[in-house]
Formats: sequence, C-alpha cells, structure tokens
Amino acid sequence: MAKGKQKKSVKQGSGGKRSESGLLALPKTITGPRLAFIASLVVLCVIGLVMVYSSSSITAYNDYGDSTYFFKRQLIFLAVGVLACIFAAKLPYGFWSSPAISWIFWGVCAVAMLAMSVVGNTTLGATRSITVAGFDVQPTEFAKASLIILEASLINRYYKGDLEMLRMVGESVAVIAVTIVLIYIQPDLGTEMILLVGLVVLVWVAGIPARWIVGIFGVLIALFAISCITQPYHLQRLMVAFNPWIDADDTGYQSVQGLLALGSGGPFGTGLGMSRQKYLYLPYAYNDFIYAIIGEELGLVGAAFVLLLFGCLVFSGILIARSAPDMFGCAVASGLTAMIGFQACLNMMMVVGLAPVTGKALPFISYGGSSLIASLFIAGIVISISLNSSPDAPYEMRRDDLLIIEGGRSKERSGKKKGSRSKKQQQKQLPAASQQRSSRQKSRSQSSSQRSNSSRSSASSSRSSASSSRSSQRSSSGGRLSYSAARGKEHTDSRRNNKRNR
Repeated sequence: MAKGKQKKSVKQGSGGKRSESGLLALPKTITGPRLAFIASLVVLCVIGLVMVYSSSSITAYNDYGDSTYFFKRQLIFLAVGVLACIFAAKLPYGFWSSPAISWIFWGVCAVAMLAMSVVGNTTLGATRSITVAGFDVQPTEFAKASLIILEASLINRYYKGDLEMLRMVGESVAVIAVTIVLIYIQPDLGTEMILLVGLVVLVWVAGIPARWIVGIFGVLIALFAISCITQPYHLQRLMVAFNPWIDADDTGYQSVQGLLALGSGGPFGTGLGMSRQKYLYLPYAYNDFIYAIIGEELGLVGAAFVLLLFGCLVFSGILIARSAPDMFGCAVASGLTAMIGFQACLNMMMVVGLAPVTGKALPFISYGGSSLIASLFIAGIVISISLNSSPDAPYEMRRDDLLIIEGGRSKERSGKKKGSRSKKQQQKQLPAASQQRSSRQKSRSQSSSQRSNSSRSSASSSRSSASSSRSSQRSSSGGRLSYSAARGKEHTDSRRNNKRNR
C-alpha cells in the first residue's frame, strides 16, 4: 500500500502535483543530475561572489571610495536571485504551461523592453537597461526565459490538440519576430544569438520538423548580415576579434588586455587578489571580462575548473530534461539549459579571442543584478522540473496506452487495435493514473466484442492506425530526449497492423 500511495504522488504530465520524495528522491537517475546541477550552481555563485570582489576592488575604491561597493551590491543581487530560484523551484513548473501565464509573462517583458527603448539608459551606444528604484534592470535577461516558456507552451498545446498547426506556427513566428525586433533596436546581437540557440534546441527536442531548425538558423544568419550592414561596428568587432592587435589602442584594447591577463596567469595563476590587469588596465574586469581575471589569478587550473563546472551544469540539465514527465518540461529544461550554456561559452570565447566582444555576462559569476537574478530564476525552473520528475514517467505513459486482453498471449497498444476503440473513447483517455486504470478495466470488459470485430478489413485497419498515429503524434510525450518521436511510430504501427491482418 505504501508503494501505491507513493506512486500516486508522482506528478502527471501537466506538472501539477509534486513528488513527496523531495530533493533527495530515489533513484539516483533522478537525484544524481539534480544534485550535480545544484552543486555546480552553488559553486559557480560562490566563485562569482569572490571574483567580483577581487576584480572590482580597485575600480570601486577609485570611483566610489569603497573597495567593497560592487561586492555589497552583488551580495544583494545574489540574495534576491536565491529567493527567485527557490520560488521557481517550489512552484510546480506546470504553472508556466498555462496559456494565460505564459502570455502574461512574455507580454510584461515585451512592454518593459519597449519602455526601455524610449526611456532607457544608453551606455556605449546601446540602450539595454532601465532604472527601477535606483537599480538598472535589463528586461532582455528575463525576456529570454519568457520566450522559451511561451514557445514550449504553444508547442505543448499543439501536441495536446488544443491548437491547430497554422495557428501555432503563426503565434510562434509573431512572438519570436516581436522579441527579436525589440532586442535588435537596443542593439544587442549577442542576446539574439543566445535566444535563437535556445529556440533551436527547444524545437529539436520537441520533435518539430527539421525545416523549422533550418529556418531559425536562416533567421540567425540573416540577422547577422543585416546587423553588419545597418550597424557596421558589428563587422568591425568581428574583424578585431581574431586579430585585436590591429587596433590595440582603440577597438581591440579590451581584448588585448584580456589576453594579457590570461597569459600572465600561467598554470596556477598569480594568486587570488593579485591581478595586475584589474588596476584600471582592463575595462569592466568585474563584468564582461571577469573570466580573464579568473585566468590571471587562478591560472589555467582555475579557468579550466570554471569551464568544467559549466559543463557539469549543462550536462546535468540535459539529464533533467530527459527525465521530465512531459514534453513541456523536457522542452523548457532543454531550451533554458542551452541558453545558459551557450552564453557561458560565448563569454569565454570572447575573452580568449574566439568570438567578438558582445558584452554578455558570464552567468552566475559576472557582476550584474539582472543577469544573476534571471539566471538563478532559470535555474530554479530547471530544478522544479527535476523535483517533479519520475524515472518511470515515459514508461508509465507507454504502459498506460497498453490494452490487456483477457485470455490473450500478449499486450497490445490500444491505439493499434483494429477499430477497437472509437474516437470518443480515445478523447476520454486522460493522463491521470486512476482514470487510465478505469479505462483499462472498461477495455477488458469489452474484450469479447473486440475479438469478434478482429476480422475487420485491412483498409479500416489502416485508417484506424493512421488515426491513432496522429493522436500519438499530438500527445505530450513527443519530445526527442524523453520519448520516441511520434513520426517514427506511425510507420512501425502500420507495418505491425498489416502483418497482423495477414
């Protein structure tokens, strides 16, 4: 009985119920990625707090007369971010799948970005923040998460049959276009790249056709070409990124100083707090180029350790996505994890000279309230998906589609029975375990009539197979990471039905 009660507590597809097992739920296929994700997150935040103080102390004392100015502000940001992370982790992730919630979240971020373009703060030719209660807030950091959640919600509603294909495509294209335009006018090419990478991963995991992925890549290339034409400094940054010494005193100055910091660190670094480049040589040493200070003070070992932590974070996030109870959770965890991982890679590649200077912060480490709070909020959503995950979720979904025939030798999928279930019965099949058991009991009571109808024609069987395949294709278990792709099942089901008829 205890096992039965525990099984009922496993969250169903919508993410509405929470497992009673909590943070340390067994087995290790769930707790392992969860603990690795949280441990990596905590260590990265601690390293970030220490390195912000070390890299900003000289600038803070020179500008504000207090060497702990940026450290104290980062401590406040971290406290708020931890609260946001806990809130997102405690809140069942199915809350975000609601059409009203996902649209409101995205709408608030879009309105904030629109207001920022009018009354925002312009720094170094870009308008990326708006002052709220004395703090500079970057709505774009939250808009990235809102767009991923909204797109996952639209795709999830399509698979459930609540949205038609044309409407889903139209709404998806509209929200992506509006978001990209609002980011473009800032301008912020780095955020556009990060966002589109997250969308590519989301679309691929959700099982959407490959032409969508090709289309998103086409949009990315077109945006980059348009940006280079309308905003020539993007092309100039790209040229300087691969050879910053061609303009070491102007456009390549920050890149050159960053490389000098990395090179002077050696294998084990100059020692914590012993950086020389932070003495007003390297601009924004506590923000965009904090990874250069890490390499200088902690050496190659410290820089590699940070890279390893991000790798562990991304890998555990992918494993969490694989164990997600439904397609929405799988898509959201994958998209958000991909955004964090790509932003970290973009920042580190920028510091080592493999990418142009984009001004994107290193997640969880760089100084900045919006980036830190938004990143911790995203991490909280991923943790929420892990807390509501079950290792048996995909197998239970497949098992719930099985039909047990009394006196039979094998179990068959109810969707594959030749006309054995009407459309009305298929619509009544719900994800709740109790309703699924009731449905199987009804099916067993009707097994005699099903066996009498087993001689139906091959044409009727093919139509039933196609109908069940379409129903399966629109189910919530269509993600590539967690479950089998619905398109591949269609041909397999058809072949099995034809063989059974013969």
